[in-house]
Amino acid sequence: MKKTILISALFILSIFSINAQSYKAVKADVAPVVDANGSDACWEKAPWAKIDQTWIGSKTNDADFSGKYKVVWTPEQLYFLVEITDDKHYPKYPGNCNNIHNFDCIEIFLDEDRSGGDHQYNFNAFAYHIAANGDVCDLGTDRVNHLFKNDVVSVYDTISENVYLWEVGIKVFDNTYVYGGNNTPVTLGLNKIMGMSVAYNDNDNGSTRESMFGSVAIAGADKNVSWINASYFGSVILLNDSNQTDVKSSITSGDNLRCSWEPASKSINISLVNSNTGTWKAEVLDITGKVVIAKSIYKSGSLATDEIKVPNSRQGLYFVRMSNGGAQFCSKVIVK
Repeated sequence: MKKTILISALFILSIFSINAQSYKAVKADVAPVVDANGSDACWEKAPWAKIDQTWIGSKTNDADFSGKYKVVWTPEQLYFLVEITDDKHYPKYPGNCNNIHNFDCIEIFLDEDRSGGDHQYNFNAFAYHIAANGDVCDLGTDRVNHLFKNDVVSVYDTISENVYLWEVGIKVFDNTYVYGGNNTPVTLGLNKIMGMSVAYNDNDNGSTRESMFGSVAIAGADKNVSWINASYFGSVILLNDSNQTDVKSSITSGDNLRCSWEPASKSINISLVNSNTGTWKAEVLDITGKVVIAKSIYKSGSLATDEIKVPNSRQGLYFVRMSNGGAQFCSKVIVK
């Protein structure tokens, strides 16, 4: 029991803090051209991060495999530069998402609101498999892999012997995304935090992949869990500069957000003090980090008060998260 409580507590801390596996993405003054060249000025300001965690299989040395990536952003898109060293490169899969994960491809995991939880057959988060030919695939609600070329643009090239480069532009969507629907991308803003990991599926000229390598450490024996559960993603925070350390506006608690339980109406009363007007997303999360209820709240002034009804929630500790563009606040509440 104590072990379960400890794991849950650590998981909650990972949701409401910027952990050691968080990438600081630099804002691009001019969006990079997605051409697998990597020569745009914005990439010079972006730091490299390693893809150095073994999720499946093994590797012998850095010549067998090594990987690194960069991320920059504009209000319209996220951009990735992924460099892979692979001594036995086998990227030629049949196409049309046919068994794409068993061929050499990069994989970008993205959770717009960093809510975590299941995303296997829904769009709570995305696991984009990106092949050398530009195909981008993820599972849909029908449990079938689909192409996402309208949402993700990718170009691949060989830059030297055994070294390969992907440059990727991704429109970011929230969990209301409908495949084939008229979806509006999220506008990205300063200090926004999202769930994010980068991985590489490695096939050494066989019928299936031999290995998979990722950008974040995953505890436990089964490390191939990110394609099902977004709680295992790392994170990315959107900044003006990679050296920026003042991110207190992104996650704040204390007097900004106060919450109390009202047993008569089975609701959480909230009071939010902040200068950001407009529509805020209010979410209630349980101790595992699962979002149990969410609603939109319109805030017209510096103070907003409202209530979130949670009629079917069990007694115990919950967390309330309020987010609006770059600002995010959280508080805990006991449901009795």
